[in-house]
Amino acid sequence: MTDPFTDVYNAIWNALEASADFCGAILPGNRIKFTTDGDVPYKAAVQDGDLPEAMLTPGGGGPFQPGRTSTSASVTQTFRLTLSTGDLRYHKSAGPLKWIVFRALAQAGQTLGTTGLVRKVTFSDSSDLPDDRAMQRGVRGWTVSITITAELWLSRQADLGTP
Repeated sequence: MTDPFTDVYNAIWNALEASADFCGAILPGNRIKFTTDGDVPYKAAVQDGDLPEAMLTPGGGGPFQPGRTSTSASVTQTFRLTLSTGDLRYHKSAGPLKWIVFRALAQAGQTLGTTGLVRKVTFSDSSDLPDDRAMQRGVRGWTVSITITAELWLSRQADLGTP
């Protein structure tokens, strides 16, 4: 384990990229990952060929419970998946893309394919906006934002080094 937060971040990407539908919809260069070695993983100005785009950003976390049980600790971590479509036709862009993402994550299951780390994952705070000017990157078209919440369980002894 590098750290549990990066492991879950990578597990979400692995779940998405295990879907042929997701890979067909979002080109590799349009998958914005913050775990690459490059300086800035996204372009300041987006062009037509850069869309649709998927950007996964770590969000805040919930309470860290070092004594959740006598042998386990837990913490909740959120991630935000932002899908920029470049297309204002909802039925041709945001709706189908959102469905592809939900299917891909559902196929990974409640643990996102991790062994013992993620106990439960939920999707919430989904919002669909016809234009997202807040990012100041010139993106037109539907933007879908999905919050992914993962409940992480850790071994007090193996992961935290505590009895």
